[in-house]
Amino acid sequence: MKRARLNRQQGPVAELTGTATTGQPAGGGELDFLEIAAVAAAKEKLLLLHIREMEELYNVLHNRVQELDKARRAHQEMFLAAMETLARTLEARDGYTRGHSERVAGYVVRLASRLGLETARVEKLRLAASLHDLGKIGIHDAILNKAASLTAAEFVLIKQHPVIGAKILQPLVPLKEQIPWIRHHHERYDGKGYPDGLRGEAIPLGARIIALADSFDAMTSDRPYRRALSFSLPLPWE
Repeated sequence: MKRARLNRQQGPVAELTGTATTGQPAGGGELDFLEIAAVAAAKEKLLLLHIREMEELYNVLHNRVQELDKARRAHQEMFLAAMETLARTLEARDGYTRGHSERVAGYVVRLASRLGLETARVEKLRLAASLHDLGKIGIHDAILNKAASLTAAEFVLIKQHPVIGAKILQPLVPLKEQIPWIRHHHERYDGKGYPDGLRGEAIPLGARIIALADSFDAMTSDRPYRRALSFSLPLPWE
């Protein structure tokens, strides 16, 4: 009688734990292993699905970034072409300076090539030389074309054109290296140039090359205040 009551009390425990009164597993360990394996396989499948989705998203984003970068480069090239055209247009207003930037760019290319600079750097110098006087857009024509000597106040204004040009081009990331060349192309080796009074090796090499070509073209071209100077010595880039 007591044994029967004991068995009845153990019954619910056996149902909850899956263990008979003998302490043996009700269904064996094989079923539990299959369930665990099925859950693991489902998780692996879900993980692989997420990985594929992430790969597809990465490819979409990567292609979009490339498209945007290509469009950005195209817009920058268009802007640079417009700036070169603007620089030539500014010079065309004055018969004395017409073609100045193109000639300076040509001298720069020949000089840089003679120095043994790599092709990519020579092209960067050519572009900088083409734009070196872009800042004159901010200087009044009456000052630029004045036949008489400039007043002290007018010369202060003239000395701002490298700064103005550098500011105009500042947003263009591809011109990051050339902008200092444009800003400093009127510096002098003795430190008496402008706008920052740099001297010697502190002046970027690109600026020094442009300064040499710019000075040569200025001296050998007619200007409102003097006739072109003659020369007979071989050019340094010949």
